Amino acid sequence: MERTQPRVAVVEDDDDLRDNMLYFLKASGYPVWGVESGEALFRRLLVDEADVLLLDIGLPGEDGLAVARRAAQLRSMAIIILSGRDSENDRQAGLDAGTDAYFVKPVDLRVLIASIDEVWQKLAQRAASS
Repeated sequence: MERTQPRVAVVEDDDDLRDNMLYFLKASGYPVWGVESGEALFRRLLVDEADVLLLDIGLPGEDGLAVARRAAQLRSMAIIILSGRDSENDRQAGLDAGTDAYFVKPVDLRVLIASIDEVWQKLAQRAASS
């Protein structure tokens, strides 16, 4: 049976923000899980898959841009940055790291869902054409 919703991983070190995103995404029907750091993400990816990665830049340990570069090399998943950093240089660095979208916090969660669905469709189209 083909999945209609992408599996979403949230990497956010702010517990309240991560919990709010997880709650909203679960309530919206997405299979979702969350972790607080890049290191925790890569450990979790050994046992749980993700199609879309929601990623903060300002993480403890390895920063979100480095995590994005590593994740882009490891798997075929869409990566969306959610950051408090709003300069054009920050946005460009995010896109150069292999991400599919860049949002500045606070993010309207309805807009985020639209972006998740959009990158999921693009990912499915790429997989179908290869």
